[in-house]
Amino acid sequence: MTYNILTCEGFEVFGKGIMGGNCNLTWTLSIFVFAIVFFAAAILRRQCEDGALSGQDFNFPFALILGLGSSFLITTFTGYPQWSLLGGFLGVLIGGFLIGKLIGGRYS
Repeated sequence: MTYNILTCEGFEVFGKGIMGGNCNLTWTLSIFVFAIVFFAAAILRRQCEDGALSGQDFNFPFALILGLGSSFLITTFTGYPQWSLLGGFLGVLIGGFLIGKLIGGRYS
């Protein structure tokens, strides 16, 4: 079974929540995960420019692509926002730091 984030389809298995209808708490948390992953990538980019991680190569576009992409895929196939958040953080770290080391990192 797959879960559609845009239409709340599939999330009704988890019961009704605060949003009513098909959109329940699990769907709401899945949407918040995307915002958390985006802000984590933005904070890491800023810290690598002139913060505690100054001088590290960090590739912001690849961090967003891998972070949000893995979060979206995990949510679509499992429906669990906890695993989606973990996958998003791992995608941000791999896309930002690993690819930043391989192809360079000063992209904004």
